[in-house]
Amino acid sequence: MLKAVFDTNIFIASALEPNGLCSFIIREFTRAKDKYKLFISPDIVIELFEKINEYNNKGILSESITKELRFLTNLASLTKPIESISAVVNDPDDNKILECAVAAKADLIVTMDKDLLKLKRFRNIGIVHPKTFYFMLPKN
Repeated sequence: MLKAVFDTNIFIASALEPNGLCSFIIREFTRAKDKYKLFISPDIVIELFEKINEYNNKGILSESITKELRFLTNLASLTKPIESISAVVNDPDDNKILECAVAAKADLIVTMDKDLLKLKRFRNIGIVHPKTFYFMLPKN
């Protein structure tokens, strides 16, 4: 079973483009629960809902999309990081993704964040762009 952590930008991209690549990846995770397990931390949930509120205030996200994002976060297994990590200096907020992945003993982080992608790996956890992850998925 592949254990993964999605950056908040994956959830937001999924909401903004319901037929896009990130939506497809999230649907794959929810459809094939025997193959994939998604993890999320309280800090990631907080960041995600801060961004949702920001987008809602700008009129970018509808209430139905907001409900879908809440549903998606409920599908993920909540894990509480026990270690503070400071691997990303340019944007310390990105460290919460690494902290979640380490606590979950994840195999992979899926993100569009350039600072995280530059790392490529962190403690044997692969860090990939959603396009790369898409090509890793088994094709039926």
